[in-house]
Amino acid sequence: MRILIAAGGTGGHVRPAIATAQAIVERMPSAAVYFVTDGRPVAEKFFSQVKFGRELLFPDHDHAPKKLDLPAWFAAWRRARRLLRDFEPDVVVGLGGYPTLVLGLAALGHPFAGLSNLLLGRRAARPRFPSRAPQRPPLVLLEQNAHPGKSVKLLSRVANAILLALPDAKSRIAGDVAVETVGNPLPPEFSHAFPGRDEAMMQSLGLEANRLTLAVLGGSQGARGVNEMVLAIRGELGLRFPELQVLFLTGDTDYEKVASAVAKEPLPHTVVRPFEHRMRAVYEAADVVVCRAGGTTLAELAVVGRPMAVVPYPYHKDRHQLRNAEAFARVGAAKIVEEGEGAAARLSAALLPWLNSSAERENAARAARTLGHPDAAAAAARRILEIGGLDGA
Repeated sequence: MRILIAAGGTGGHVRPAIATAQAIVERMPSAAVYFVTDGRPVAEKFFSQVKFGRELLFPDHDHAPKKLDLPAWFAAWRRARRLLRDFEPDVVVGLGGYPTLVLGLAALGHPFAGLSNLLLGRRAARPRFPSRAPQRPPLVLLEQNAHPGKSVKLLSRVANAILLALPDAKSRIAGDVAVETVGNPLPPEFSHAFPGRDEAMMQSLGLEANRLTLAVLGGSQGARGVNEMVLAIRGELGLRFPELQVLFLTGDTDYEKVASAVAKEPLPHTVVRPFEHRMRAVYEAADVVVCRAGGTTLAELAVVGRPMAVVPYPYHKDRHQLRNAEAFARVGAAKIVEEGEGAAARLSAALLPWLNSSAERENAARAARTLGHPDAAAAAARRILEIGGLDGA
């Protein structure tokens, strides 16, 4: 069984892709999984921790080319066609972004045949295992957001199945493609119950086990708007809650600035780090979380169950992070704080009830767990293998 997975851009695409690949191999150890990606440094951080092979679609860039750089796009398409020919996948999997678009279009066939297949919505025939992969392998798309991205929307006409993280996305996908909500695939450490705080783990993070803890998460690339809002209210929160401590993950860009500001105002006790790979430990440590509304972050917090003040990234045209946040706010798991004038004060107002009351925190935590899918990676792996022709996997 050969599976080719397209994932690139941010950790929000790469981490679920790697989790899905790990679940596939766990379910079928003989499976060969290979990745195509765009080579962004933030994505390479995650790929450097696993042993899956990968190929860069844009080897001369550290991200996707400019939209009008047609030679670079055509070279990427040819590279994807060659990989499809050489690897002969039984199924192609895409998690959105430009790598999925390029690989998905390449899997449709040569340019004119591919355009015809796309316009007519022709899907690849289901292969019969264990025959070799057909010229057009089945295509499975995984959508991590409540508002599907452009690549998923375009390729939905030819996809054999779309697996959703949030049910809200289903109404935004046109056509008769098979759609199923399985959750957002997460690393293996999120597949079992959280035991609670561990004193040694807290110490390794620079925190005290018996203190009220606020975790500030900028995501894999950091979040300047979030960092500035928290810096503006940190002192006030420390005065109101002397037992408060803060774990501040800033991203690489703002680390020095935030660390300098915290050094000038040491209370409340604050640990500043640019990044932390042990996200399960971070979530276990937190009583309340301030974060962006990326699909993977919210999925992890849903499994763990934590109250979250969510600051959606404001510069995406489709506002998909706002749609994600709305899904969690609707059930009482999150409060939405949009950037702009007065944002810091609104963030403080959102946090105060949770910092004041353990009962309020637990209510929000229970609400978050209603959207959690700890078995999402296993469910996605099962469907991918079925569609690839391994019945009864």
